[in-house]
Amino acid sequence: MVDHRVTGKDVARVAGVTTATVSNVLNGKRNVGEQTRERVLAVVRELGYVPDQTAKSLRKRTSRCIGVVIEKNLSNPRYGRTVEGMLRAADARGYRITLCRNHRAADRPCDDYLRAYFERQVDAVIFVSRDTEGPRAESVELIERERVPFVALDCPGNPSQAYSTIDFDYFGGARDVVACAISHGAKRVVYLRPDVRNVQEEQREEGVRVACAEAGRARPLVFRVKSDILFARRSERDRGEVDADAFAQPSQAYMRSLSNELSDLAAGRVHAGDAVISSWAGWSNVVSRLFPLPGVIFADLASDYLSTLSAEIFSEMPNYEAGERAVEEAIALIEGAAPTAQVLPFRCCDLIGAMPSTAS
Repeated sequence: MVDHRVTGKDVARVAGVTTATVSNVLNGKRNVGEQTRERVLAVVRELGYVPDQTAKSLRKRTSRCIGVVIEKNLSNPRYGRTVEGMLRAADARGYRITLCRNHRAADRPCDDYLRAYFERQVDAVIFVSRDTEGPRAESVELIERERVPFVALDCPGNPSQAYSTIDFDYFGGARDVVACAISHGAKRVVYLRPDVRNVQEEQREEGVRVACAEAGRARPLVFRVKSDILFARRSERDRGEVDADAFAQPSQAYMRSLSNELSDLAAGRVHAGDAVISSWAGWSNVVSRLFPLPGVIFADLASDYLSTLSAEIFSEMPNYEAGERAVEEAIALIEGAAPTAQVLPFRCCDLIGAMPSTAS
C-alpha cells in the first residue's frame, strides 16, 4: 500500500506494467491482454485509485448538479415526495438533480455514482437507502479519503463520520402512535410487523415496547408477518414492475395473501378494547375488516392513502422535508461545511381526536 494520494505510477509499479498500460485498461482499450487487464484492475481496486484527470477536473469546474442514488420505484408516494423535495430545494439554489446508479462494473475503479462525481458530472451525491442500508464499505473508504460531499438519507444501518446523515426517528414515531392509542383508552397493544431484520423495524418495535412500559401497560403482543406475495410484490414495485395504478390499488392476490396471514397469526388473539398497531402503511385496511370488534383502535406506523381511509391513528413520515434537507446539506458540504447528523421526527396524525364529539 502507499501512504500518499495514489497515482497511475503507483498502480503501474504494483501491477508490474507501464503507465500507458494502466491508462489503456482504464480507458477500455482492447490492446491489452486479459490477464494483464485483470491484474491492473485488481491493483486499482486494492489501492483505491482514481484517475488523475478526474482530480484535475475537480479543481477546474463545477457542474451545479447533485447526483441522487435511489433504487426505488418513484410511483411510491414516499419516494416521489422525497425527490419532489429535492427538486424544489435544488432549483431554489440554482442546482439540478440527476439520478445515478449504485453499480460498479468489473472494469471500473468505483461505483457509478462516485465516477459521476470524480468526472465532475455532479458536485455531490445523495444516497437514498434500500432497506436502511447505506453505501458499500469500499465506497465509504473512498468517500472519506477523497472528501466527497456525500449525504446518506435513511441509512441508519451504516453510520459513518465520513459523510452527512439524515435519518428518520422510527423509534419516536412508533412511541408517539402507541402513546396516542393508549390515551384514547386502549387497554392492550397488539403489534403487527414484517418478519425482517433491519434498523427501521427494530427501532419501531422498540418504540412500541417503550410506549407500553411508560404507560404501565403489559408488554405488547407482537406478531411477525411472513408472506411471499407480500415481499415479492414490494420487490416488484421497487424495481418498477408494478405501475402507479397497481400501487395505488393493491391486487386481490396481495390483499388475500396478507389477509390470510394476519388471520392465521392473530385470530382469537385480538380483543375488544385493544389497539392493533401495524408497522406498514395500509395494513389497517385489512386488519380492521378481519377484527371488527367494539372499541378496537387501528393504527399504522407509516402512511399512504389506505392509512387515511382505515387507520384511526397513523404516523406521517417527513419525506418532502427529508428531500429538502438532503439537498441543503449536500450544498453545505460542497461549500466546505463539515458533515452533520440529523434525525427527522414523524408527525402523529390522530383522527380520533380530530373527530367531532357525538355527545348531545
